[in-house]
Amino acid sequence: MVLEGEALASVHAGIAEFDRFLGGFQPGDNVVWAAESGTFVHSFVGAFLKEAAADPDGAIVYVNSNYAPQSIYRRFAQALPDARFVHVDAFTYGKGEGDEVFRSHYKGAAFPDNFENVCVENPSDAGSFDRALSAVEERYGEGARYVFDSLTGLSELWGGDRDVQRFFTRHCPKLYELQAVAYWAVEKEAHPSSFLANLTHITQVVIQLRNVEEGFFELKFQKAEDRPSRILHDVLRYRVDEESIQFLDKVPARELRIGDRIREHRVGKALSQAELARMLDVTPSALCQIENNQVHPSLPLLLDLSHNLGCSLDEFFGEVTAGQGGQKGFRVHKKKDQTVAKAGKGAAKSKMEIQTLLPGDGQTQGITPYLLRLGPGAEGARPFFDHKGPEFGWIVSGLLKIVVDREEILLRKGDSIYLEDQTLGRWRNEGTGRAELVWVLC
Repeated sequence: MVLEGEALASVHAGIAEFDRFLGGFQPGDNVVWAAESGTFVHSFVGAFLKEAAADPDGAIVYVNSNYAPQSIYRRFAQALPDARFVHVDAFTYGKGEGDEVFRSHYKGAAFPDNFENVCVENPSDAGSFDRALSAVEERYGEGARYVFDSLTGLSELWGGDRDVQRFFTRHCPKLYELQAVAYWAVEKEAHPSSFLANLTHITQVVIQLRNVEEGFFELKFQKAEDRPSRILHDVLRYRVDEESIQFLDKVPARELRIGDRIREHRVGKALSQAELARMLDVTPSALCQIENNQVHPSLPLLLDLSHNLGCSLDEFFGEVTAGQGGQKGFRVHKKKDQTVAKAGKGAAKSKMEIQTLLPGDGQTQGITPYLLRLGPGAEGARPFFDHKGPEFGWIVSGLLKIVVDREEILLRKGDSIYLEDQTLGRWRNEGTGRAELVWVLC
């Protein structure tokens, strides 16, 4: 059980580049893999199970509707001898129609103590199957890892998508409450778009796999709840070499890890999460999410953090450590010393002001923060700055519409955006008053 304020550990997918990009799965994530045929979704499953097997206290529950029980035993259980492996067999009396070849798996076999078969004798009845899985969920409780090898196979077994949707609607929230992480594989071409839309509405993560050309594939996130929205804009290309996923491009780390800096300063002050949360008037669980980079703090909360931890705002964004006077990590830039420049041409010139927030060009801190003030109707067709590198923006007030890689995004007060290598195109103050935003060049 996870107590309030206790850090939630990330659950890894077993593929280093993938984990670095997503930041790991969160306990409770249900992950739908909408895969085109031949995109090697089983390789992602295998990596996930291998990673799960390293947890001595957890259990792996594999719900099988497509393969002979002997194949599951050879493919996974024998390859993971130290894992607590529970095989929920919906194949033998489902597509296998009770054939003696498949039933022989259970006759006279001496299975390891950590391997359990749960053979569902009437899997074609959705209710019977539901009850069998519920019993497994109750027995193995929190934190197990689940794989449903084919929602498409269950759809074939139950004569359509309706019962599958009901099943998913019941068990997805249940696994979330159990803090389990579950993979749900579905053959994308075998279902109407409305079926996938219903799954997307309920679940936390949806990943699409598609064929590009012979031997090359693409991975794209269609949904990634509680992660930065920029994750949805990237396409990761990969190929498979002897069951191993190999990404073809350098996969960027997507987290602006403000939480890591906050934790470092809190620990340096010998404060517990609960103590700092009381000082900030937030719940310990909210501070826990911030320190684990699951959510970004608001600008007012960042100011409170800066005050209570005795550090400057820029220390939350860079790699600097606290220092003295003019040493690295300690700079004071009084408002009277901050320069204000007006941008634009002609009548538009007064509609944009740029105020420096650090002395000089800020590069000694590794970041260059500005306060931008955009008058009513202010707009532009180019980025705010000619800059190559990551950028971070926080809307202090107003309503701002921007175009990032041809996608229009409307940002309101309190919203933030982080651009790793995307291009900011057109922008416009959509509000009736002045818009203010903090813009940080990294």
